Amino acid sequence: MRERAREMYRKKAYIVGRIAGFFVVLLMAIVVAIQTPSVQTKITGQAAQYLDKHFGALIEYDKLSVMPSGALLIENAVIIDKDPCTLDPHNRGFAPVDTLFQADRITATFSLKTLMGENGLRLGRVNIEGGFFHLCIENTKDTLTNV
Repeated sequence: MRERAREMYRKKAYIVGRIAGFFVVLLMAIVVAIQTPSVQTKITGQAAQYLDKHFGALIEYDKLSVMPSGALLIENAVIIDKDPCTLDPHNRGFAPVDTLFQADRITATFSLKTLMGENGLRLGRVNIEGGFFHLCIENTKDTLTNV
């Protein structure tokens, strides 16, 4: 009887080991798949569409890479206002500017556990090379004014 119980225990351990191994291999495959350019392009394209929809600005970049170590790299990023301000209330002679932000290279660190958190992604250290930022003050609901 004990031998039969031992044999059943071994079979259960074998099955559990196989299932755990399958999930480890599956997790590794997902990590590798996320590193491929086509998958990253699709994911970042969806993120850019979400930001475009919520902020009303066109977001473009040449390359975006997300590393499993928690590093983010964006090259040649630009944020363009779809409805640039044409109003110059102080008659300073400013021309409308549609580029809100531009950078040659952005690198950032983040914690992988914040990806699944309800508060969204929290960046650690951010380094911007060759950056340009055009600051605007929102006068009304629909108008941006140059500062």
